Amino acid sequence: MILLSRPRFWLYTAGPFLLGALIADSSAYTSVLFWLLFFFWLFPMNLLLYGVNDFFDWDTDRFSAKKAGRELVGSRSFSWVWMTLLGVLVAFVSHWWLFVYVFLAIGYSAPPLRFKARAFVDSLSNVLYIVPGLFGFAFFGGDSLNWFLVLAACFWAISMHLFSAIPDIVADSRASLRTTAIVLGKKGSLIVCSALWFLASLFSFWAFLYYALIPLFLLSSSLEKIGRMYWYFPLINTVTGFILFLLVLL
Repeated sequence: MILLSRPRFWLYTAGPFLLGALIADSSAYTSVLFWLLFFFWLFPMNLLLYGVNDFFDWDTDRFSAKKAGRELVGSRSFSWVWMTLLGVLVAFVSHWWLFVYVFLAIGYSAPPLRFKARAFVDSLSNVLYIVPGLFGFAFFGGDSLNWFLVLAACFWAISMHLFSAIPDIVADSRASLRTTAIVLGKKGSLIVCSALWFLASLFSFWAFLYYALIPLFLLSSSLEKIGRMYWYFPLINTVTGFILFLLVLL
């Protein structure tokens, strides 16, 4: 189950929750409930997200070089494990934003919605990664959202998805999927990624403009090289998240 939840991406959900909770209440970390919810977003909700994804993505994962040696492929034997776990957790933690996350997490991969196979909807649905932050903000009493930061987070999440889909253009095409990356092509996707990350920095912190530069440096690169760059993003995003954490504390 640990491998199925993709530990390298755990902070993609737990990090936004932490930031949202601390923006709402800077002393939230002193609560036992805070740490229980942090774990909730760290492991179980990633188990749900990627368990559903691996179960329904057999059609494209078997062609994906990006998956080779790094993630499980077609992990159908685990399907009822995460479904049972989800049912138990939802019974104890019920909140509007939680159900938004569950809807997007399941709808992204599972038919009949399967956002993953719908151009532009696939990348837009990746705003699910900001939902843990909105949940944390609301749960700990936040009452006035900074919509510039919310928009910046949306732009970042949408672009992150589009970038991640570029190395899968060949695999997704062979599986007859129609993703944003396929419609825009490699260069078009990289340009859109750069523009979205530029907007994210414009609405938040100019220090994060470096995200917008990465796709531009890759315009002439192969899909394989872009795929290798993709695996550096967990580290890049962790460093960025830590900077945001320090800014929130200060």
